[in-house]
Amino acid sequence: MELQDQTDTADAEHIAPPAVPCIDITCLTIAECTPVADQIRQHLLESPKLEVKLANCEEIDTAGVQLLTILRCDEGVASRLIFDTPSEAAKSAFSLLGLSSLFAEPLQTA
Repeated sequence: MELQDQTDTADAEHIAPPAVPCIDITCLTIAECTPVADQIRQHLLESPKLEVKLANCEEIDTAGVQLLTILRCDEGVASRLIFDTPSEAAKSAFSLLGLSSLFAEPLQTA
């Protein structure tokens, strides 16, 4: 499991809005769901927005898809998350489970 916290850096000469924390999910199987959910929960306690990167996700199972589905469908949480375009592995899992339309395009809320 590799979770990387990333924060966008701003040019020191300009006053920029606060950076949006980011979680780069490279693997989301049943073994990683609890730590990922905990990390998302912690970030949302500390920040109004969180970017969830799935572009580098190499492995995902039904537990991972369930977690992402909950995040996408819960209006209170989904409105605070920014999802990037999922990897081919993630797209394949979504397709096998009939959820392609839910994850068809990146979800970004203002």
